[in-house]
Formats: sequence, structure tokens, C-alpha cells
Amino acid sequence: MKQLQQDRQTQKGDLQLDLSRLLLIVCCLLFFSSSYIANYNTTIDEAWQRWNFLMYFNFTLMFFSLRNEAKKLITNTVYRIVFYLLINYFIDNYFGLKDWSWNDFITVIIVIIELIYNKHKK
Repeated sequence: MKQLQQDRQTQKGDLQLDLSRLLLIVCCLLFFSSSYIANYNTTIDEAWQRWNFLMYFNFTLMFFSLRNEAKKLITNTVYRIVFYLLINYFIDNYFGLKDWSWNDFITVIIVIIELIYNKHKK
């Protein structure tokens, strides 16, 4: 029984490592091909905006793929809060939300819930 649990944990760790590798490969490919994607059938202003969105998305994927290293440098709670804020920033820029919006409200609620949960867990 103990050997089965160890094998399952090893397999789960290998799957997470493979997912991180896959995401880093996608990030590298997206980084090098983003200018071609952004310039496809667009004007100059649209191409810059597309490229900007692709870079935001790429950075979010990279941060997610390096989650184990980020959690070692910062705590798990801070990692989640930073990840929520990155997603919020990406959505705000993608939809052009300049003022306080539904997205910001939801992000603040999620961050507060995360902090309260971790406070009670300790």
C-alpha cells in the first residue's frame, strides 16, 4: 500500500513537471512567433495592441509554468494573489476596462477570501 502511494506521488510529480515543460515550450514558441501573429492582416496600431496582449498572456503562462520556483521564493498565498492580479490585468487590458469594473471587484473578493482562508488555516 505504501509503495502504491509513493508511485502515485512520483507519477503526479512527473505530470506536473511535464506540464511545466510544455507550458515553457509554448511560451518560447509564442514569444518568437508573436510578432508574426500580431502583424497578420492588421494595421500598425492593431498589430501593436495584439503583440501587447500576446506578451501579457505569455508572461502569465510563464509565471504559471514556473509556479514551483515562484512558490519557493514567495509563499503560496502571495503566489496565488500575484496570479489573480496578473489575470485581472490581462482581462482589463484585453477588454479595454479603464475604470473600476466587475473584474476588479471579483479579483478583490477572491484576494480577500484567499487571505481570510489562509489566516484561519494557520
